[in-house]
Amino acid sequence: MQRVASKWFWLVAVLLVGLLLAGCGGGSGKQSQSEGQLGQQKEQTPRQEVAAEGITPDAIKVGIVPDVTGPTGDIGVQSQAGWDTYFKLVNEQGGINGRKLELKVEDGQYDQSREISLFKKLHTQDQVFTVVDVWTTGANQALLPDYIKEKNIVFPQSRATFMFEPEQNPYVFITSPPYHIGYYAQVDYVAKEKPGAKIGVMYPDNTFGQDGFKWIKKRAGEKGLTVVPEVFNLSDVDATSQLTNLKNAGVDYVLLVQAGLQGAVIFKAADQLQFKAPFILNYNTTEPPLIELAGNTEAIKNAVGVTFYATFAEDVPGIKQVEEMAQKYGVEKKLYYSQWYLMTWTDAMVFTEGLRKAGDNPTTDTLKEAIESLQDFNTGGLTAPLSYSASRHYGSKQVKYVKANVEKGYFEPVSDWYTPEEG
Repeated sequence: MQRVASKWFWLVAVLLVGLLLAGCGGGSGKQSQSEGQLGQQKEQTPRQEVAAEGITPDAIKVGIVPDVTGPTGDIGVQSQAGWDTYFKLVNEQGGINGRKLELKVEDGQYDQSREISLFKKLHTQDQVFTVVDVWTTGANQALLPDYIKEKNIVFPQSRATFMFEPEQNPYVFITSPPYHIGYYAQVDYVAKEKPGAKIGVMYPDNTFGQDGFKWIKKRAGEKGLTVVPEVFNLSDVDATSQLTNLKNAGVDYVLLVQAGLQGAVIFKAADQLQFKAPFILNYNTTEPPLIELAGNTEAIKNAVGVTFYATFAEDVPGIKQVEEMAQKYGVEKKLYYSQWYLMTWTDAMVFTEGLRKAGDNPTTDTLKEAIESLQDFNTGGLTAPLSYSASRHYGSKQVKYVKANVEKGYFEPVSDWYTPEEG
Protein backbone atom coordinates (compact mmCIF):
# COMPACT_ATOMS: atom_id res chain seq x y z
CA MET A 1 0.00 0.00 0.00
CA GLN A 2 2.83 2.35 0.80
CA ARG A 3 4.40 1.76 -2.64
CA VAL A 4 1.03 2.36 -4.37
CA ALA A 5 0.52 5.59 -2.41
CA SER A 6 4.01 6.69 -3.32
CA LYS A 7 3.33 5.93 -6.97
CA TRP A 8 0.13 8.00 -6.94
CA PHE A 9 1.93 10.83 -5.12
CA TRP A 10 4.53 11.17 -7.86
CA LEU A 11 1.92 10.89 -10.61
CA VAL A 12 -0.11 13.75 -9.10
CA ALA A 13 3.05 15.80 -8.63
CA VAL A 14 4.02 15.39 -12.30
CA LEU A 15 0.52 16.42 -13.40
CA LEU A 16 0.61 19.52 -11.19
CA VAL A 17 4.00 20.57 -12.57
CA GLY A 18 2.68 20.10 -16.10
CA LEU A 19 -0.33 22.27 -15.39
CA LEU A 20 1.87 24.96 -13.87
CA LEU A 21 4.16 24.96 -16.90
CA ALA A 22 1.18 25.19 -19.23
CA GLY A 23 -0.13 28.15 -17.24
CA CYS A 24 3.20 29.93 -17.67
CA GLY A 25 3.32 29.32 -21.39
CA GLY A 26 5.27 26.08 -21.19
CA GLY A 27 8.08 27.56 -23.29
CA SER A 28 6.09 26.84 -26.46
CA GLY A 29 5.81 30.54 -27.51
CA LYS A 30 2.07 30.13 -28.23
CA GLN A 31 -0.79 32.14 -26.78
CA SER A 32 -4.22 30.90 -25.95
CA GLN A 33 -7.19 32.79 -27.42
CA SER A 34 -7.88 34.46 -24.08
CA GLU A 35 -4.25 35.58 -23.81
CA GLY A 36 -4.39 37.10 -27.31
CA GLN A 37 -7.51 39.08 -26.40
CA LEU A 38 -5.85 40.30 -23.22
CA GLY A 39 -2.82 41.41 -25.22
CA GLN A 40 -5.05 43.39 -27.57
CA GLN A 41 -6.76 45.04 -24.62
CA LYS A 42 -3.40 46.04 -23.20
CA GLU A 43 -2.37 47.56 -26.52
CA GLN A 44 -5.62 49.52 -26.71
CA THR A 45 -5.53 50.73 -23.11
CA PRO A 46 -3.51 53.91 -23.81
CA ARG A 47 -6.11 54.94 -26.43
CA GLN A 48 -8.86 54.57 -23.80
CA GLU A 49 -7.03 56.54 -21.12
CA VAL A 50 -7.37 59.89 -22.89
CA ALA A 51 -6.75 62.89 -20.66
CA ALA A 52 -6.75 65.82 -23.12
CA GLU A 53 -10.00 67.69 -23.68
CA GLY A 54 -11.46 67.11 -27.13
CA ILE A 55 -9.70 63.78 -27.66
CA THR A 56 -11.75 60.58 -27.82
CA PRO A 57 -10.63 57.10 -28.89
CA ASP A 58 -11.95 57.87 -32.38
CA ALA A 59 -11.80 61.63 -32.89
CA ILE A 60 -10.00 64.93 -32.30
CA LYS A 61 -12.36 67.90 -32.04
CA VAL A 62 -10.98 71.18 -33.39
CA GLY A 63 -12.65 74.61 -33.50
CA ILE A 64 -12.26 77.66 -35.75
CA VAL A 65 -13.83 81.15 -35.59
CA PRO A 66 -13.67 82.71 -39.09
CA ASP A 67 -15.68 85.61 -40.46
CA VAL A 68 -18.37 83.94 -42.57
CA THR A 69 -21.09 86.61 -42.85
CA GLY A 70 -19.31 89.80 -41.74
CA PRO A 71 -17.48 92.49 -43.76
CA THR A 72 -14.63 90.11 -44.70
CA GLY A 73 -16.87 87.08 -45.16
CA ASP A 74 -15.84 86.80 -48.82
CA ILE A 75 -12.41 85.61 -47.72
CA GLY A 76 -13.59 84.08 -44.46
CA VAL A 77 -15.47 81.32 -46.29
CA GLN A 78 -12.31 80.63 -48.32
CA SER A 79 -10.32 80.32 -45.12
CA GLN A 80 -12.88 77.95 -43.62
CA ALA A 81 -12.84 75.82 -46.77
CA GLY A 82 -9.06 75.39 -46.55
CA TRP A 83 -9.28 73.84 -43.08
CA ASP A 84 -12.31 71.75 -43.98
CA THR A 85 -10.91 70.29 -47.20
CA TYR A 86 -7.50 69.43 -45.78
CA PHE A 87 -9.14 67.73 -42.80
CA LYS A 88 -11.24 65.66 -45.24
CA LEU A 89 -8.06 64.59 -47.02
CA VAL A 90 -6.42 63.57 -43.73
CA ASN A 91 -9.51 61.67 -42.59
CA GLU A 92 -9.72 59.80 -45.89
CA GLN A 93 -6.13 58.69 -45.36
CA GLY A 94 -6.96 57.25 -41.93
CA GLY A 95 -6.92 60.33 -39.73
CA ILE A 96 -4.30 61.17 -37.13
CA ASN A 97 -2.93 58.01 -35.53
CA GLY A 98 -6.31 56.36 -36.13
CA ARG A 99 -8.47 59.30 -35.03
CA LYS A 100 -10.65 61.37 -37.37
CA LEU A 101 -10.58 65.16 -37.23
CA GLU A 102 -13.89 66.86 -36.41
CA LEU A 103 -14.12 70.55 -37.34
CA LYS A 104 -16.45 72.82 -35.36
CA VAL A 105 -17.06 76.19 -37.08
CA GLU A 106 -18.43 79.33 -35.41
CA ASP A 107 -19.07 82.53 -37.39
CA GLY A 108 -17.27 85.43 -35.71
CA GLN A 109 -18.73 88.00 -38.16
CA TYR A 110 -15.59 90.19 -37.81
CA ASP A 111 -16.88 91.15 -34.35
CA GLN A 112 -14.15 91.07 -31.72
CA SER A 113 -16.41 90.55 -28.70
CA ARG A 114 -18.35 87.83 -30.54
CA GLU A 115 -15.15 86.02 -31.48
CA ILE A 116 -13.98 86.04 -27.86
CA SER A 117 -17.31 84.63 -26.66
CA LEU A 118 -17.28 81.92 -29.32
CA PHE A 119 -13.72 80.94 -28.43
CA LYS A 120 -14.81 80.40 -24.84
CA LYS A 121 -17.94 78.52 -25.94
CA LEU A 122 -15.89 76.13 -28.04
CA HIS A 123 -13.83 75.25 -24.98
CA THR A 124 -16.50 75.21 -22.27
CA GLN A 125 -19.50 73.80 -24.16
CA ASP A 126 -18.08 72.00 -27.19
CA GLN A 127 -14.94 70.91 -25.32
CA VAL A 128 -12.64 71.03 -28.33
CA PHE A 129 -9.00 70.01 -28.18
CA THR A 130 -7.99 73.46 -29.42
CA VAL A 131 -9.45 76.45 -31.28
CA VAL A 132 -6.94 76.47 -34.08
CA ASP A 133 -8.05 79.64 -35.88
CA VAL A 134 -9.43 83.01 -34.73
CA TRP A 135 -10.01 85.78 -37.28
CA THR A 136 -9.39 89.39 -36.30
CA THR A 137 -6.21 90.96 -34.97
CA GLY A 138 -8.15 92.58 -32.12
CA ALA A 139 -9.74 89.33 -30.96
CA ASN A 140 -6.44 87.48 -31.12
CA GLN A 141 -4.75 90.22 -29.12
CA ALA A 142 -7.47 90.09 -26.45
CA LEU A 143 -7.33 86.29 -26.32
CA LEU A 144 -3.57 85.97 -25.83
CA PRO A 145 -3.96 85.39 -22.04
CA ASP A 146 -6.66 82.78 -22.76
CA TYR A 147 -4.39 80.96 -25.20
CA ILE A 148 -1.93 80.54 -22.34
CA LYS A 149 -4.60 79.64 -19.78
CA GLU A 150 -6.17 77.00 -22.04
CA LYS A 151 -2.83 75.98 -23.59
CA ASN A 152 -4.62 76.60 -26.87
CA ILE A 153 -2.61 76.04 -30.06
CA VAL A 154 -3.75 78.61 -32.62
CA PHE A 155 -2.81 79.52 -36.20
CA PRO A 156 -4.55 82.92 -36.31
CA GLN A 157 -5.69 84.55 -39.53
CA SER A 158 -4.00 87.72 -38.35
CA ARG A 159 -0.24 87.71 -38.83
CA ALA A 160 0.28 90.74 -36.55
CA THR A 161 3.89 90.66 -35.41
CA PHE A 162 3.27 91.28 -31.71
CA MET A 163 1.64 87.84 -31.38
CA PHE A 164 4.69 85.84 -32.42
CA GLU A 165 6.98 86.16 -29.43
CA PRO A 166 7.14 82.59 -28.06
CA GLU A 167 8.27 83.66 -24.60
CA GLN A 168 5.11 85.76 -24.19
CA ASN A 169 2.76 83.76 -26.46
CA PRO A 170 3.97 80.15 -26.45
CA TYR A 171 0.96 78.60 -28.22
CA VAL A 172 0.67 80.89 -31.29
CA PHE A 173 2.04 79.68 -34.66
CA ILE A 174 1.81 80.63 -38.36
CA THR A 175 3.12 79.18 -41.62
CA SER A 176 3.94 82.54 -43.20
CA PRO A 177 6.07 85.51 -42.19
CA PRO A 178 4.44 87.89 -39.71
CA TYR A 179 2.83 90.98 -41.22
CA HIS A 180 5.73 93.36 -40.63
CA ILE A 181 7.93 91.44 -43.08
CA GLY A 182 5.29 91.89 -45.78
CA TYR A 183 4.99 95.60 -45.02
CA TYR A 184 8.77 95.92 -45.20
CA ALA A 185 8.67 94.28 -48.63
CA GLN A 186 6.07 96.81 -49.83
CA VAL A 187 8.26 99.73 -48.76
CA ASP A 188 11.44 98.10 -50.09
CA TYR A 189 9.91 97.80 -53.56
CA VAL A 190 9.20 101.54 -53.68
CA ALA A 191 12.59 102.48 -52.21
CA LYS A 192 14.32 100.50 -54.94
CA GLU A 193 12.15 101.83 -57.78
CA LYS A 194 12.16 105.48 -56.68
CA PRO A 195 14.47 106.51 -53.82
CA GLY A 196 13.06 109.37 -51.73
CA ALA A 197 9.50 108.77 -52.97
CA LYS A 198 6.35 110.07 -51.32
CA ILE A 199 3.98 107.21 -50.48
CA GLY A 200 0.32 107.20 -49.57
CA VAL A 201 -0.93 104.54 -47.15
CA MET A 202 -4.60 103.48 -47.12
CA TYR A 203 -5.45 101.53 -43.97
CA PRO A 204 -8.51 100.81 -41.78
CA ASP A 205 -8.79 102.47 -38.39
CA ASN A 206 -8.69 99.25 -36.36
CA THR A 207 -6.03 97.13 -34.68
CA PHE A 208 -5.08 95.44 -37.95
CA GLY A 209 -4.76 98.71 -39.87
CA GLN A 210 -2.99 100.65 -37.13
CA ASP A 211 -0.45 97.86 -36.73
CA GLY A 212 0.23 97.83 -40.47
CA PHE A 213 0.60 101.59 -40.71
CA LYS A 214 3.05 101.55 -37.79
CA TRP A 215 5.39 99.11 -39.57
CA ILE A 216 5.18 100.90 -42.93
CA LYS A 217 5.94 104.25 -41.30
CA LYS A 218 8.93 102.73 -39.48
CA ARG A 219 10.36 101.16 -42.64
CA ALA A 220 9.70 104.27 -44.72
CA GLY A 221 11.68 106.33 -42.21
CA GLU A 222 14.60 103.92 -42.50
CA LYS A 223 14.49 104.15 -46.31
CA GLY A 224 14.07 107.94 -46.50
CA LEU A 225 10.49 107.91 -47.84
CA THR A 226 7.73 110.40 -46.96
CA VAL A 227 4.40 108.97 -45.74
CA VAL A 228 0.91 110.40 -46.35
CA PRO A 229 -1.76 108.45 -44.39
CA GLU A 230 -5.41 108.01 -45.38
CA VAL A 231 -7.96 105.97 -43.42
CA PHE A 232 -10.11 103.67 -45.55
CA ASN A 233 -12.19 101.28 -43.47
CA LEU A 234 -13.20 97.75 -44.45
CA SER A 235 -16.88 98.75 -44.60
CA ASP A 236 -16.30 101.83 -46.81
CA VAL A 237 -17.89 101.69 -50.26
CA ASP A 238 -16.31 104.75 -51.89
CA ALA A 239 -12.62 105.72 -51.98
CA THR A 240 -13.01 108.97 -53.94
CA SER A 241 -12.23 111.37 -51.09
CA GLN A 242 -9.15 109.46 -49.89
CA LEU A 243 -7.72 109.13 -53.40
CA THR A 244 -8.42 112.80 -54.13
CA ASN A 245 -6.42 113.74 -51.03
CA LEU A 246 -3.53 111.50 -52.08
CA LYS A 247 -3.62 112.84 -55.64
CA ASN A 248 -3.49 116.42 -54.36
CA ALA A 249 -0.58 115.46 -52.08
CA GLY A 250 1.37 114.28 -55.13
CA VAL A 251 2.15 110.77 -53.91
CA ASP A 252 4.30 108.55 -56.13
CA TYR A 253 2.88 105.22 -54.89
CA VAL A 254 0.00 104.05 -52.70
CA LEU A 255 0.56 101.18 -50.28
CA LEU A 256 -2.54 99.26 -49.24
CA VAL A 257 -3.11 97.82 -45.78
CA GLN A 258 -6.46 96.20 -46.51
CA ALA A 259 -8.22 92.85 -46.14
CA GLY A 260 -10.54 91.01 -48.44
CA LEU A 261 -11.64 92.53 -51.73
CA GLN A 262 -11.72 96.20 -50.70
CA GLY A 263 -9.03 96.84 -53.29
CA ALA A 264 -11.68 96.62 -56.01
CA VAL A 265 -13.49 99.65 -54.57
CA ILE A 266 -10.21 101.56 -54.50
CA PHE A 267 -9.16 100.58 -58.04
CA LYS A 268 -12.48 101.56 -59.62
CA ALA A 269 -12.39 104.95 -57.92
CA ALA A 270 -8.77 105.39 -59.05
CA ASP A 271 -9.73 104.84 -62.69
CA GLN A 272 -12.59 107.33 -62.45
CA LEU A 273 -10.19 109.93 -61.02
CA GLN A 274 -7.47 109.05 -63.56
CA PHE A 275 -5.23 108.39 -60.58
CA LYS A 276 -1.81 107.45 -61.95
CA ALA A 277 0.25 106.48 -58.90
CA PRO A 278 0.80 102.68 -58.82
CA PHE A 279 -0.60 100.61 -55.95
CA ILE A 280 1.53 98.23 -53.87
CA LEU A 281 -0.74 95.56 -52.39
CA ASN A 282 -0.30 93.92 -49.01
CA TYR A 283 -0.57 90.14 -48.70
CA ASN A 284 -4.25 90.26 -47.69
CA THR A 285 -5.28 91.81 -51.01
CA THR A 286 -3.33 89.69 -53.53
CA GLU A 287 -6.47 87.69 -54.20
CA PRO A 288 -7.40 86.28 -57.65
CA PRO A 289 -11.08 87.31 -57.24
CA LEU A 290 -9.88 90.89 -56.79
CA ILE A 291 -8.79 90.94 -60.44
CA GLU A 292 -12.27 90.10 -61.69
CA LEU A 293 -13.98 92.54 -59.31
CA ALA A 294 -11.58 95.34 -60.22
CA GLY A 295 -12.43 94.91 -63.89
CA ASN A 296 -10.14 95.96 -66.68
CA THR A 297 -8.81 98.93 -64.71
CA GLU A 298 -5.40 100.48 -65.18
CA ALA A 299 -4.99 100.43 -61.40
CA ILE A 300 -5.04 96.63 -61.16
CA LYS A 301 -2.90 96.25 -64.29
CA ASN A 302 -0.15 98.43 -62.82
CA ALA A 303 -0.35 97.13 -59.25
CA VAL A 304 2.40 95.08 -57.61
CA GLY A 305 1.59 92.82 -54.68
CA VAL A 306 3.40 91.00 -51.90
CA THR A 307 2.41 87.42 -51.18
CA PHE A 308 3.41 84.83 -48.58
CA TYR A 309 2.17 81.83 -50.57
CA ALA A 310 2.47 80.46 -54.10
CA THR A 311 0.13 81.66 -56.84
CA PHE A 312 -2.09 79.61 -59.11
CA ALA A 313 0.17 80.57 -62.01
CA GLU A 314 2.94 78.36 -60.59
CA ASP A 315 3.58 74.77 -61.61
CA VAL A 316 4.36 73.34 -58.17
CA PRO A 317 3.12 70.09 -56.54
CA GLY A 318 1.24 71.92 -53.79
CA ILE A 319 -0.93 73.88 -56.24
CA LYS A 320 -1.65 70.71 -58.22
CA GLN A 321 -2.76 68.89 -55.06
CA VAL A 322 -4.99 71.79 -54.01
CA GLU A 323 -6.73 71.80 -57.39
CA GLU A 324 -7.07 68.00 -57.52
CA MET A 325 -8.55 67.77 -54.02
CA ALA A 326 -10.92 70.66 -54.73
CA GLN A 327 -12.29 68.75 -57.71
CA LYS A 328 -12.48 65.53 -55.71
CA TYR A 329 -14.40 67.06 -52.80
CA GLY A 330 -16.53 69.42 -54.88
CA VAL A 331 -15.00 72.69 -53.64
CA GLU A 332 -16.03 75.61 -55.83
CA LYS A 333 -13.31 77.57 -57.58
CA LYS A 334 -14.43 80.80 -55.91
CA LEU A 335 -13.50 79.16 -52.59
CA TYR A 336 -10.18 77.47 -53.33
CA TYR A 337 -8.81 79.98 -55.86
CA SER A 338 -7.55 82.14 -53.04
CA GLN A 339 -4.52 83.01 -50.93
CA TRP A 340 -6.69 82.55 -47.85
CA TYR A 341 -7.52 78.99 -48.85
CA LEU A 342 -3.82 78.28 -49.48
CA MET A 343 -2.96 79.80 -46.10
CA THR A 344 -5.31 77.63 -44.05
CA TRP A 345 -4.53 74.57 -46.19
CA THR A 346 -0.86 75.09 -45.31
CA ASP A 347 -1.68 75.84 -41.66
CA ALA A 348 -3.60 72.55 -41.59
CA MET A 349 -0.60 70.73 -43.08
CA VAL A 350 1.65 71.88 -40.23
CA PHE A 351 -1.01 71.40 -37.55
CA THR A 352 -1.73 67.80 -38.58
CA GLU A 353 1.95 66.94 -39.02
CA GLY A 354 2.51 68.18 -35.48
CA LEU A 355 -0.38 66.02 -34.24
CA ARG A 356 1.14 62.93 -35.88
CA LYS A 357 4.48 63.59 -34.24
CA ALA A 358 2.82 64.26 -30.86
CA GLY A 359 1.93 60.57 -30.50
CA ASP A 360 -1.14 58.48 -29.72
CA ASN A 361 -2.31 60.62 -26.81
CA PRO A 362 -1.42 64.20 -27.74
CA THR A 363 -1.75 67.20 -25.49
CA THR A 364 -1.38 70.77 -26.67
CA ASP A 365 2.01 70.86 -24.94
CA THR A 366 3.29 67.81 -26.84
CA LEU A 367 1.77 69.28 -30.01
CA LYS A 368 3.63 72.55 -29.37
CA GLU A 369 6.92 70.68 -28.97
CA ALA A 370 6.24 68.64 -32.11
CA ILE A 371 5.63 71.75 -34.24
CA GLU A 372 8.75 73.39 -32.81
CA SER A 373 10.75 70.35 -33.98
CA LEU A 374 9.76 70.75 -37.66
CA GLN A 375 12.70 71.72 -39.87
CA ASP A 376 12.63 72.45 -43.63
CA PHE A 377 9.07 71.17 -43.78
CA ASN A 378 8.08 70.73 -47.43
CA THR A 379 4.71 72.23 -48.41
CA GLY A 380 5.01 71.26 -52.06
CA GLY A 381 6.08 74.75 -53.06
CA LEU A 382 3.12 76.52 -51.46
CA THR A 383 5.67 78.32 -49.29
CA ALA A 384 9.40 78.38 -48.88
CA PRO A 385 10.50 75.44 -46.65
CA LEU A 386 9.18 75.96 -43.11
CA SER A 387 11.30 75.71 -39.97
CA TYR A 388 10.28 76.28 -36.36
CA SER A 389 11.97 76.32 -32.97
CA ALA A 390 11.20 77.16 -29.36
CA SER A 391 12.25 80.74 -30.12
CA ARG A 392 10.55 81.15 -33.53
CA HIS A 393 6.91 80.31 -34.20
CA TYR A 394 6.58 81.59 -37.77
CA GLY A 395 7.74 79.15 -40.40
CA SER A 396 9.29 81.48 -42.96
CA LYS A 397 10.58 85.01 -43.53
CA GLN A 398 10.25 84.84 -47.31
CA VAL A 399 7.82 86.63 -49.63
CA LYS A 400 7.26 87.01 -53.37
CA TYR A 401 6.34 89.99 -55.52
CA VAL A 402 3.42 89.39 -57.89
CA LYS A 403 1.49 91.20 -60.62
CA ALA A 404 -2.03 90.67 -61.91
CA ASN A 405 -2.52 88.83 -65.18
CA VAL A 406 -5.91 90.32 -66.06
CA GLU A 407 -6.52 88.03 -69.05
CA LYS A 408 -5.92 84.83 -67.08
CA GLY A 409 -7.44 86.08 -63.83
CA TYR A 410 -4.62 85.36 -61.43
CA PHE A 411 -1.53 86.93 -59.89
CA GLU A 412 1.79 85.64 -61.17
CA PRO A 413 5.21 85.98 -59.56
CA VAL A 414 7.68 88.58 -60.78
CA SER A 415 10.36 87.50 -58.29
CA ASP A 416 11.61 84.40 -56.54
CA TRP A 417 11.29 84.01 -52.76
CA TYR A 418 12.78 87.12 -51.17
CA THR A 419 13.74 87.83 -47.55
CA PRO A 420 13.47 91.52 -46.55
CA GLU A 421 16.20 92.71 -44.23
CA GLU A 422 15.08 93.24 -40.66
CA GLY A 423 15.20 96.90 -39.64
